[in-house]
This record gives sequence, structure tokens and C-alpha cells, in this order.
Amino acid sequence: MIDKAVGFDDLAVKLKDLNFHNFTFVIWYNEAWNYILYNVTRRDILKEYGVLIPRLEYMQTFNPSERKGYVDAEFEAFHTYIGYYPKGFMDYIPDTYTVQYAHEKYNISFVQGYCFDQSNIDQMSMRGGWQLPYYSDFNNLMKPSDNKGVVVFPHNIWDWSESFYDTFHANTHILSLIDYAFPFQESQAKTYWLKLIDNSITSMSPFGYVGIQWEWGWLTNLGYQNKVFEWFTTLLENPLYDFLTYENTTNWFNTTFETNPAYRVVFTSPFHDTKYEDKIEWYYDNLKRVARYNGKVVSYVDYTISFNDKYRTSKQVIDWYGGQGDWNCIDISLYDNIKIDALGGGELRFAGIGKGQTYAGDLANFGMVIPPLLYWYQDPKVFGLIILGLCLGVWMIWKS
Repeated sequence: MIDKAVGFDDLAVKLKDLNFHNFTFVIWYNEAWNYILYNVTRRDILKEYGVLIPRLEYMQTFNPSERKGYVDAEFEAFHTYIGYYPKGFMDYIPDTYTVQYAHEKYNISFVQGYCFDQSNIDQMSMRGGWQLPYYSDFNNLMKPSDNKGVVVFPHNIWDWSESFYDTFHANTHILSLIDYAFPFQESQAKTYWLKLIDNSITSMSPFGYVGIQWEWGWLTNLGYQNKVFEWFTTLLENPLYDFLTYENTTNWFNTTFETNPAYRVVFTSPFHDTKYEDKIEWYYDNLKRVARYNGKVVSYVDYTISFNDKYRTSKQVIDWYGGQGDWNCIDISLYDNIKIDALGGGELRFAGIGKGQTYAGDLANFGMVIPPLLYWYQDPKVFGLIILGLCLGVWMIWKS
């Protein structure tokens, strides 16, 4: 991500030394627009090493008609200066209306940047989605589509368990690891990064996928350029991985799957040490998302419930100096669809409600064989009140 107008000469040298040609370069509007788009030398260097796409930011803070204008301006500028309309764009909190408009007018095939189950960070919440590629629904892109649609990709891959139970910073974003998850422990951070990538890929079916992304200006200001490219050199030496642009990954996904695959993830986190053997299981299809940890279903999202993205017809006003809070946040979370919500408690994560529901069966069948009362109310106090109410009802019927 070219997020600042800094350090391009250094970047050009490192790209030449790395000699990798499947990057996706995200060009930030305002911050790096003039620096890249209007400079033929810089943009041609980037085109040699990958594909360029725009970033559309906080689209939900604009009226729908204004969003059209932003899409048109960025896509036409790319067509004029880069030579093609991008096949997708980056947005940390993708907007359903913007994605649909860009698909209908410019035939985009992907949107990238979703932050897995993020809860009120940087004025953004987006709980209930998925961090592996999926076809999205045009009523709400957080919902999987029954048919082919625009493919959604994450910003990075978050640790499937310890990003929830320990820290949000447990993910493939290198700067999050060096600065927050493993401060002053770069060697441990790199070891974890490589293991997180490998554990994730090998834990998934029907295929393994990991996304990696970072901001060039951020790491330049911290002086981490050499470290980041050293990490990537090590990663690229692994002969078991294929390294693709988002566009090429989307093309492969479209060719391989007519509809969303049913994903299974059985993941053991390397965050703490090799002795840490607690594992988490995930299941995802067009109907549901389920996570089981230590024998209990701790997250259940029911996608069969109809819901629309409220920002298709409205906007969110943000006070950029007003601090973090639910009142000052773009929130596309699927609250009405989250039926068990016990996953969480780590730093910068949702706290979690209750302890989850004990379940030993196939996660693909969860929600079909469990009576609704057992997963609608995972809080023991609320569940106890329900049982008490049922008993009183039976007693009153018997007395009558």
C-alpha cells in the first residue's frame, strides 16, 4: 500500500532486488495520488512489478450519489494514467453500495481490505464476516452469495484463535507484529509470522489462502524497510506456495468454484509456543459460520436471516477528533445474525458473551440439530430465566 509520498527510490531498489512481479499496489487517494499516478517513472516501475488498484476510504460517510462520484473519479484516473480500469479496489471497511456500483459500471471482480471481526477500531466495526475468499451478496457484502458475485478478500489474515483470545495484533500484518504483538522481539515476530502463514494454509480446505498487506509510508517512517523485505525474501523461498495478485486469485476462484465452497479450518495457533496445543475449528458456507474452541461452539452466525446493509441508503457521520465509541463508528456488523457470540476477550477484541454451547457433532450440521433456544441465548443467566419461565408455564397449566 503506497500510503504516503515518501521513500520511492528506496522502494524501487528493493523491488528490483526482490525481483517479484505479483504485487498488488494500492495507491491512496490524496496521500500518494500525485506522487504515483501523475509521475510516469514511478507508475511504470510499479507496473513492472505488479498491478495497481485504488483505495476508496470510508465510503459510508458519503451519500450514495457522492460515492458514485468518488468511484468515477478514481477509476477514470486509473484508466487515463495507468492504462486500464482496475478489476477491484481496496477498502478497510468495504461498502455494499460502492461495490455494487463499481461492479455494474466498471465490471470489478473483487474488493479487498475487510478486517476480520474488527470491533470499533479506527471508527470501524465489521463483525460476522469471513477472511477467506467468498462471493458476496449485493444486499450486504458481509453475506455470502448463493451465486457468483464480487469476491471479498481480507486486509490480512488474523490468527484464527489467539487474535480473539489474546490480541487483535496477532495477524500477518508485519508492522502489527513488530510494534505491538512482539515489541522488541523481531526474531520471535518473524518466526510467528512464518508459522501463522503455514499453519493457516495447511489447516484449510478445500484450499489454503493467506493475505499479506502493509503500508509503505508507515514502515518507512519506522525504518523497517530492510526488515520487511528480509521477511518477504524468506517467504518467497518456500516452494510450496503460489504467490498471486488479487486479480489472478479472483480469476482462479471464478474458474474453480461456481458458488462459494464450504470451508473448514482446523487451526492450532503458534502465537505462544510449540507446547500450546489448544485448537479452534471453523466451518463456513452460504448458510452459516461456526467456530468451536475446546469442545464448545463459541461463535455462530446464521446467514439465512435476511438483512440489508443500512448504508446502501444512508450515511454515517464521523467526528474524527471525537475518539473511539459505538456512537462514532461505521458499523456493518451482522448483530441480528450472530446467535452465539462467546468468541473474544483479547486486546482490542469484542469481550464475548457467555461460554458457548457444548457440541460434539459435525459443525456443518450445527444449527440444524440444536434446538433454537440453546443457541439464541448463550448467556447462562438468560438461559436460566427461560427455563424458569417454561417451568412456571407448565405449573400454571397443571394447576388449571
